[in-house]
Amino acid sequence: MKIKIYTFQDRNKYSLHLFISIAFSFFILLSLNSCKGNVNSPSNEGNIGVIVPGVSVDGVKLGDSRQTVEAILGKPTNVRYADGIYRSWRLYSYDEGTRVNPYVKLQIFFIDTVNNYGPVDGIGIGDAYTGKTKEGIGIGAALTKVHLAYGQPVVSSVSDSILSEKYCLNQKMFEVHYEDSLITTMWMGYYIPLPQDNPCK
Repeated sequence: MKIKIYTFQDRNKYSLHLFISIAFSFFILLSLNSCKGNVNSPSNEGNIGVIVPGVSVDGVKLGDSRQTVEAILGKPTNVRYADGIYRSWRLYSYDEGTRVNPYVKLQIFFIDTVNNYGPVDGIGIGDAYTGKTKEGIGIGAALTKVHLAYGQPVVSSVSDSILSEKYCLNQKMFEVHYEDSLITTMWMGYYIPLPQDNPCK
């Protein structure tokens, strides 16, 4: 058996080399983890024209306050109430076109509290919206492109020739509606999950 004996000076050199090797390895691992964490988080996430399924549209995020929404998008075109089967909302609509013939761009659904606006519970994307996801999914995109990007939906249904497909993306529902296999509208939510309508179960 050979035993290598180090002098005090040799031992210091060895310790220095060992420290540098460990530090370099740690740096490489840290860099790889950072890159991995950014795969699903585009750097332009908060920009106008960017959809992040289950998270945000134009920088407005699920859970945002009314004040935050207005700071980002400005005052809405109109304000009204919306009733669902299980929940009610106060609705901000951002439309284009005229009052007689408006085209919906975005609809922001705030949870309706007794005397106030709750957080953003859902975001509707209308036919006047031109933004897209990082995969290029937007109004007018083909069903086949959506399936290539996100796979098969968790839930699928047809009503009055409208095909609806629901996905679970970023732990929230992302719903896509089609006519003739082309996207007409999209919706994401709920900020506060509804057990009765939750593909992320």
